[in-house]
Amino acid sequence: MTAIEIIPARKRGHAQLRLAKGALPDPTATVTVVDRYKERGLGQSDGSQAVWNGKGHAFGPYAVEADPDGRPFVEIGPEIANWLEEYQRLRLTVGATTADVVWPETIERAAAATHGARIAGAAAAAPKPEPEPAAKSEAPPQAAPAFEPSSLVAPARDPAETPASPGRRWLYWGIGSAVALSLIVAGLLVSAPHWKPQFDDLLASIWPDRPDTDTDTGTSPTSASTSCAALTPDGLAADPRGAIEALLAQSAQGGCTGGVDATLALRHLQTAATQGSGEALAMFGGLYDPTHRDPLLNDQLALTLSDDVSLALDYYTRAEAAGAAEVRTAITELCASIAGATDPRAAEAEREFCE
Repeated sequence: MTAIEIIPARKRGHAQLRLAKGALPDPTATVTVVDRYKERGLGQSDGSQAVWNGKGHAFGPYAVEADPDGRPFVEIGPEIANWLEEYQRLRLTVGATTADVVWPETIERAAAATHGARIAGAAAAAPKPEPEPAAKSEAPPQAAPAFEPSSLVAPARDPAETPASPGRRWLYWGIGSAVALSLIVAGLLVSAPHWKPQFDDLLASIWPDRPDTDTDTGTSPTSASTSCAALTPDGLAADPRGAIEALLAQSAQGGCTGGVDATLALRHLQTAATQGSGEALAMFGGLYDPTHRDPLLNDQLALTLSDDVSLALDYYTRAEAAGAAEVRTAITELCASIAGATDPRAAEAEREFCE
């Protein structure tokens, strides 16, 4: 797990930055954001576009809270989250803690009119109500002249002289028919257990090879009613590749609906990477590595990302630090492929990761 973990908050455009226990001893903390790729800091925006400058603005201060496990966190809002891109490589500073992170795709941006997060001591100033215009003085309306409606009422008719309308007779007939039909259906349902064996015997004599529809096939009628996208594979952080393959098998057997596509696989891979999975970080590195092709992600799921040796080596290095020792071979091979490269980005990646 990285020193700063990024978790989606309940509100759109908000995110929780969680740290290790004891990392935020003060009741408030500021947050600074730096783009690691372009080495520029995020400044205060007027709401129309992002402002990036040299050092970055110290946002906040934000109130320091604690999750059920006692880990401190601050909750940032659209003033930061609305200007960050998915998978953007950042350097976050929360209080005195600095960590290199990748901004996750799970943080949804808020609407442009949404502002603010839990900033300590900040209170939104309620707009003052506009004074209501004085009511115009008008003369009260003149009352309409009273009239007696009794002259409009038709003389009462003797009920005995009024014949029942044809529409009412049809209504009575419909109600009676519905009641009779309900009684017939109820009687059939009650007597079904008694006549079903005789019916089955008769059907068997006519159709000897009839398939047995009462046999339990072992498939639950609701087994395929759940969308594959709503399922979280077991052991995702420990074995992301195996978890995604298991979800593919479950979909193929009809255990969930909607199938498993590249977008769903990428979402599960991102979740595993944010949980500190070394294998997930290595798989991300492989997606950016122009010399590598993954049979599961590239071939079976058609998941591809643009070739970027710098991002590939960055993910490989983080995967190795997270315990994925087997990624050292991929680092060595990729470094060998860019040795002496003239491309500025490849040359920078060689200096940063291969020397």
